[in-house]
Amino acid sequence: HFNQAVLPQLLPAAQWLMSVMARIPAVASEALQEICGYAGQHLLPHVQDLLQVVVAVAPKLPAEVDVALHGALAGVVRGLPGDQAMAAFFKLCDGTARTLAAGVDVGQEAGRQEFHRCLCRLLQCTMVMREGGMDTGPQQPTIDAGQTNPAAQVAAASLAQLLNSQWKALKPPCRKLLCAAPVTKDALKGKPIFEFSDTALQVNIVALLRHAARAANETPPSGHRELQQRLVELAAECCQDGQFAALVAVAALAGDLDFARAQIVTALGGVCQVTQKHIQAGAQAEQLIPVLDLMSALAAGVGEDLFATPQLPLLTELCLHALGSEDQDVLKPASLFLQKLLMSRSPGAIAYCGSGCVIQVIVRAVLAHFHKWPRMMGMNTFKLFSALLERHEAIFVSLATSPAVPCVVSLEPAEREIAHKGFQNLRGGKLRAFLGDLGAVARRENTADILQAYVL
Repeated sequence: HFNQAVLPQLLPAAQWLMSVMARIPAVASEALQEICGYAGQHLLPHVQDLLQVVVAVAPKLPAEVDVALHGALAGVVRGLPGDQAMAAFFKLCDGTARTLAAGVDVGQEAGRQEFHRCLCRLLQCTMVMREGGMDTGPQQPTIDAGQTNPAAQVAAASLAQLLNSQWKALKPPCRKLLCAAPVTKDALKGKPIFEFSDTALQVNIVALLRHAARAANETPPSGHRELQQRLVELAAECCQDGQFAALVAVAALAGDLDFARAQIVTALGGVCQVTQKHIQAGAQAEQLIPVLDLMSALAAGVGEDLFATPQLPLLTELCLHALGSEDQDVLKPASLFLQKLLMSRSPGAIAYCGSGCVIQVIVRAVLAHFHKWPRMMGMNTFKLFSALLERHEAIFVSLATSPAVPCVVSLEPAEREIAHKGFQNLRGGKLRAFLGDLGAVARRENTADILQAYVL
């Protein structure tokens, strides 16, 4: 049915939608994007004609329509062989590249709108190109777990090459706009916003940096080192201006262990200095989420190198500061870093934790705050307690059974005794359940009677 009834109508439908674009731009562009998204491969013979029309027409239309048209064409060109798809990507983004190369004055609203349009085009084209390998029909080759599909590799290589070629023009406005105002927590992992606003600009810059880091990780080493280094440099410069948002890209780059050891760990000194100033100035933990995400990524991948740096005491202090938060986006990376530090057998970690004083500080901080953490932190809390018990049991039990533990001090003597024995003897799943119930009692979400289930 598709080949006989629908296929012959695809090209006429696309041509008609282009012809009415000026009259009904939003509807026509969305419809064209849908057609190209689902059946773009059938329009490949006509891709050059469609490409010429979009490149000529799109800049004259509203930004949302412009972006939809670029997404529609990306849905077609992603079906081309690798080199041809890259060439088509560059042609599709040629207007964007020329706009950036000419310079954009983001100090003026008109310039910010133009830059927003450029960001949206790059993001939409990249995202649509990546989706080219999502179809897992019988004709599609099987992609093994952990491997990148060919369409994603082409999208990554295309974006990496384009960003490298335009970096000198792209970096200054990105830095200026990111540092112009605080970046919200939601913006750090938010989806691109195609409707213009100053907030959308920051969201889209962060999104582009994330895609750039992903592209660098998925491109062969000969083509990605330059982009990786540029992302680290931009993040470091933004940190000097007091803006940590660009570190989300560096955290993604930490998955490349060789690069993390050689370039990221060695650049931590400046980041730590600025972070310390923020903490001393009373910064909220939410502002430090990108730093915490980077620390946890490095601890998970290159912990031995990280724990050998002179910044380890400050990194630990930052995580202890974060434990006072009730935001899981703050708590998860902080608890992961501490867990990795506690379990590490690296010389740096052993030397740092060996005297026991650091462990006492960590235990006191965990016991002071864990009962206020949200329920969704249950597994993270359990892993952190398990690390303390496995590697530093004597210190932990001594402090956990002291009279000053906040979640225990208000209990009646009988329940307090149950809690102390729970810290001493429970392990595994029972320990996790016990920690959850003890926290619920402290938050007054449950009565202390529930602790009777843990009488040994």
